[in-house]
Amino acid sequence: MKKIIITILVLVFMLALLSTSFAAGKKKTVMLGDSLTDAELICCFPFGEKENEIGYKNGDAFNEGPESFAVNDEGIYILDSVKNRIIISNEEGLRYIDLSECCGYPYHMCVSENLIYILDYNGEKIMTFNEYGESQKTIPFPDKIGFDSIKRILYSDGKLQIQTYKNDYYVYDEAWLKAFNAELKGDFETEKTLTIDENTIFISTGENTAAELLQFAGRNIYLGVNEFVPYIPVIESEYTVRKYDTDGDLEGITVIDTIPAVSLPRDCVYFNNLGEVFVMQCRYDGVYISKPHFRTEYYSHMEELSKIGNEIYQLVLEEPKTRTSTITSNTRTTIQSRANSAANLHWVIKNADFNPPSGATAPQCVTNNHANDTVTGIPYCYGAYLSSANQFKTLHNGNYTAGNINKTNGYVSTTAGLDCSGFVSYAYSLGSHHKTKYFNNNGVAVSVGGGGSGNQYSHNSTALANMEPMDYLLKYISESSNSNHIMLFSSFSNNTLTIYDSTTMTSNDNVSVRHPTSNNMNGYVLKSPYACGGTAPCSYGSYQYDILHHWKECSYHCGNISSYNTHTWVNAPGGGYDCNVCGCHTDVLPYGSKPLTDK
Repeated sequence: MKKIIITILVLVFMLALLSTSFAAGKKKTVMLGDSLTDAELICCFPFGEKENEIGYKNGDAFNEGPESFAVNDEGIYILDSVKNRIIISNEEGLRYIDLSECCGYPYHMCVSENLIYILDYNGEKIMTFNEYGESQKTIPFPDKIGFDSIKRILYSDGKLQIQTYKNDYYVYDEAWLKAFNAELKGDFETEKTLTIDENTIFISTGENTAAELLQFAGRNIYLGVNEFVPYIPVIESEYTVRKYDTDGDLEGITVIDTIPAVSLPRDCVYFNNLGEVFVMQCRYDGVYISKPHFRTEYYSHMEELSKIGNEIYQLVLEEPKTRTSTITSNTRTTIQSRANSAANLHWVIKNADFNPPSGATAPQCVTNNHANDTVTGIPYCYGAYLSSANQFKTLHNGNYTAGNINKTNGYVSTTAGLDCSGFVSYAYSLGSHHKTKYFNNNGVAVSVGGGGSGNQYSHNSTALANMEPMDYLLKYISESSNSNHIMLFSSFSNNTLTIYDSTTMTSNDNVSVRHPTSNNMNGYVLKSPYACGGTAPCSYGSYQYDILHHWKECSYHCGNISSYNTHTWVNAPGGGYDCNVCGCHTDVLPYGSKPLTDK
């Protein structure tokens, strides 16, 4: 990096230290391969309301903070999504580009030598600005590519590019051209296959891993890899950025520790034109940008994540003792059809929507638009329920106003829409609004094993691999918590989920189809509305009533805290099961245990 960057860093540190009590220079324990402590710290900003502080917001699905960033010879750029602006730090100091007039929620950013490119949530085009914030031309998407198809925008090899969720790459040169497809397969398999221009590379990422392609340039391949805690129907994963050569040989790893994170940027990794890698992380004391060292050995947090996942499982899950349907009689096809109807419903804003009844607050799908504008997606409405998508139009055409994002007063009369649990209640045709507590206490934890054929403990799989469309993902903290959330699962590929939900974290506050990355989903429980998959034969295998995962069982009974993977159970001579580590005996095989062997 040029000397200019050193000047920038000093300036940023001084401003952050002078304006707040943020302890930017606090010494941290170095953990091998950690992208913050085993790295060159580039800059840091505190969260807060002041001009030189970055916006932060507690969200229902997950928390919101800066979504994207860039580092080049001209400076440091941070997409401050919550405050709807760009922060630029360079030798001239700090500058800000206000995006509030043109963006509902800026989602992705990339930077060229003289332009800044911004992709807005639910936008229909890519906006461009010069470094002084002056709007330049807008760039439409490629034909047949909508916002929901775009994984990220990037600037590489002197051209603006789009990467889709299917890893199709488009390059812009006064018009869009499809450059190539990078097909990445092998989620939850030890070996992944990456095929580019008919050349296939085999890459070993280890068990219980899913991967996404971050960068392919020259002889360097960078994958974002999530390693999931196995055997439990709770998402807990460790995210690493891994560098491989074109022979598939590992050259280095850096860990992005998500345990202390308060939010996870959509673009947490940035590659500049010199091939340098930068990482942005959000912690309680602020936003850090670092240049990590890639190591062939690194400190793993998997044992700690195993403890966290098992604690969540013990607190919120209890397997049903029956194999009958537990929540809905709707088929998966019917549920998805109802979900699509809610996400795709077109309705027209009326003047009354801007003046909701006392105790209610209009959603952004109203406030970001004008009377007589057409909006897509049933609006978020706290505590509300609908028996059909068209019922919203009937109520709204009467004296009901559209939506309510105020969660402090309960359901407010004469407001219409769906909140997150109301949406799932609607999709499952439950007849009334059921809260997240209901879905926490009912439903079935998705099997972690053989997908319906044979013993559910028969192989080393993660529950996410066995999710089926219209199963649900649940975060439940307490009955009164505003952080509870529920989503309907559609699919999973390349480290990205496709889900339906009603949420206030988008620029529209409505029912929509979204694509959260799997590292955004830590702490979510994976459940099904069916004890038997909704069809016969049972698609999830045999469910057993159980109490504790074997690792926690051993920890509680004998205090042994050796590695998670060393604890297995064997058939005891007199019946029941003994732990091979300490001899702990149980009559009921704990959920998710490894295959049994005889003593």
